[in-house]
Amino acid sequence: MDDLSLREANLAVGNPATAPGLECTSTGPTLRFSHPTVICLTGAVTDATLDAVPVPMWQPVEVPAGATLDVGAATTQGMRVYLAIRGGFDEPTYLGSVSTFTLGRFGGHEGRALLPGDVLRPGSEPDSPVGGPTPPERRPALTNSWRIGVTEGPHAAPEFFTHDDIETLFGTDYTVHFNSARTGVRLIGPHPHWAREDGGEAGLHPSNIHDTPYSVGALDFTGDTPIILGPDGPSLGGFTCPAVVASSELWKVGQLRPEDTVRFVPVGEGATEDLRARCSSVSVLRSGDGDDGVIARRDGGPRPSRRHLPPQRRLQSAGRVRRSGARHRPADAHPRPAGRRAVCPSARAD
Repeated sequence: MDDLSLREANLAVGNPATAPGLECTSTGPTLRFSHPTVICLTGAVTDATLDAVPVPMWQPVEVPAGATLDVGAATTQGMRVYLAIRGGFDEPTYLGSVSTFTLGRFGGHEGRALLPGDVLRPGSEPDSPVGGPTPPERRPALTNSWRIGVTEGPHAAPEFFTHDDIETLFGTDYTVHFNSARTGVRLIGPHPHWAREDGGEAGLHPSNIHDTPYSVGALDFTGDTPIILGPDGPSLGGFTCPAVVASSELWKVGQLRPEDTVRFVPVGEGATEDLRARCSSVSVLRSGDGDDGVIARRDGGPRPSRRHLPPQRRLQSAGRVRRSGARHRPADAHPRPAGRRAVCPSARAD
């Protein structure tokens, strides 16, 4: 989940940035090395030891044959520790990746988490020399009070959320719930007031929409509960997403631990490279354009508000809609003839 820390661990030992490594969530394994190698630990703060001697992080460490590495537990800040060994781990690729998808039971080492007695073998010796310690400006800053840059939309105000909801979203410190994993990070915070009474034919709750693709890092409101979707989360679903974590900020999602707080900061698409360069700082500068995630408008008109909504949406906003076969059908609309169905590309309703 923290791709930045894994990349730096690989570069420190002279591997390609995308070489396979180990992701250790909360508590890492104890490993005995049968051959000498070079390792690097990055990510969350840990009390790792090599033959009972503390191991420095963010720099290559020589490991003699027969030595035992105890990765230990993530202690105060961060949730995941990353281990790279010179040459990477020799595991088969599946769908172009060596990553493990435990829910699907494929990828990685036999499609599961490591168990006592497993044997991991290094890959081929890389041509490049050992890289050396990670420079301080490239070491991601860990904290317990996070600021995460997000882009606005695709489901924002005023169609799904009120503008007050969006301001609350960007003005609240959410708390990380203990029931979080690679599928998603659940957050605790205020409930939205919503801009509509329900989801129309998509569902009874106003968070419901017809199934739509999800991005990794999407802030998914499943009912009134916000969840940051992780790399093992769903690729599509039927809930609104008012914001998406910027690609250069996704590493932070992998380091959120229970009871940490998260403040979302709207940023523009052009801020991605700057955010990556500022990974050693916990601050994020607000640079969002306030366009509610709308890229462009055909009529070139102003950002929509209640007064600019088309007639059927104004009816919905005024509460003059009722549940029927067609989405948000006005209460005074002509009834549908018997036997007729409303059909859209993604759903059909009687």
